[in-house]
Amino acid sequence: MKNIRILLFEDNLFNQIAAQQILNSSIEGLHLEIAENGLVGIEKLKAADYDVVLMDIQMLELDGYQATQRIRNEMDDSKKNIPIIAMTANAIREETLKCLEVGMNDFITKPFEPGDLLIKIHKLISKN
Repeated sequence: MKNIRILLFEDNLFNQIAAQQILNSSIEGLHLEIAENGLVGIEKLKAADYDVVLMDIQMLELDGYQATQRIRNEMDDSKKNIPIIAMTANAIREETLKCLEVGMNDFITKPFEPGDLLIKIHKLISKN
C-alpha cells in the first residue's frame, strides 16, 4: 500500500500518537489527518478526500456511531460510501454488531496488532 489518505477520528492523545507511529512506519507516502472528535472529523471529511476512515467509538461531541450515521446519511455520494473501520476497546458481540448496523465496514479491537489493521485497510480500499 502506498499514498493512502486516512482520516483518524480519535480523541485520546496517546492513541493518536500510537496510531500515527504505526501507520507512518507501515504505509509509504501516508497522508494521515487526525480529528480529535466526531464533529471535527465530519468537517475534515467534507473538506477533503480520504481513502478510509478509522473511527473511535467513544468520543466527545459526536461518538463514532453518530459520526458514522452522519457520514452515511448526510454526505454527498462521493463521500458517504467511504470505508469505515471502527476502533473499539470493547470486543463484545453487541458492540461489534452495532458498529456494522450503523454502517461501519469493519472493526478492530484496541489495542490492535498493526498487521491486523493493515490487512483490514488493504481489504477495504482494494474494493473501491
